[in-house]
Amino acid sequence: MTRLARGPALALALAVLVTGCAFVPREGSPRDESAGFTVPALFLAEDAPPRLVCGHRGDFFVNLIRGSSNTLESFEGALRVGADLVEVDVRITADRIPVIAHDGGVETRSVAAWLARGERLLELHDVLIWACGRTVLLLDVKSRDVAAVATAVRGADAVDRVLFLAGGPGEYDRIREAGADLWVVARARKPDDVTGWLGRGDVRIVAVHGNPGWMDSDLIDRVHAAGKKVWLNAWDATWHQELFGGESLAIELFERGADIIHSNVPADAARARDAR
Repeated sequence: MTRLARGPALALALAVLVTGCAFVPREGSPRDESAGFTVPALFLAEDAPPRLVCGHRGDFFVNLIRGSSNTLESFEGALRVGADLVEVDVRITADRIPVIAHDGGVETRSVAAWLARGERLLELHDVLIWACGRTVLLLDVKSRDVAAVATAVRGADAVDRVLFLAGGPGEYDRIREAGADLWVVARARKPDDVTGWLGRGDVRIVAVHGNPGWMDSDLIDRVHAAGKKVWLNAWDATWHQELFGGESLAIELFERGADIIHSNVPADAARARDAR
């Protein structure tokens, strides 16, 4: 379960109140940050970057040893090594507050009850404030209560700074019930799923997320022909290849036609992106 002291988040919240968006330049950016980090700018604009890197739970492998993935420290680390986007896991507490957590258990108590037990949860709202002007978030919502997440996103004026991962038709339907304005990355778990996602004709599905083991050149061409981005998960290639292969795996995936690489080692993927 994720723990975090609130000091930095509160400071960022005050900055938002004063400036409208807390912008903090980051190291190693591959883009002109004056253009802003929004879904339309990264995925739909004519000058959208051709290659992007998404850090899985931030800088996952580096922070796995520290036990601090899915934390601001891990998210910050991903940006520092050149990630463009950050994936975070979201669950809902008993009082319907979206918090950052991969494993179950947070649902059993309210935020206040967890705090009384000495567990300080990282709330999605705080991450949305932190991300403003710095990155786009991919939300993997591990709850059926997508409406609570959408409420938090709208409360932070972050609809254009967030992507929702739809793992299947049921998750997609819950996202759409929460709002037709939400941006979606559609996860295909097998080749036939690609046809299903493209057949929906939803302009707010901006990318199809797939496994490089079966996402062949024909499927990649079909996704591009539909005006969507190809989002390949390097972890799905084989975890040991990603961990020990350096940037060679990421180079291969970009050469195959990936627009976004989902990586546990964003530093390697960022070097591959910049090498092309």
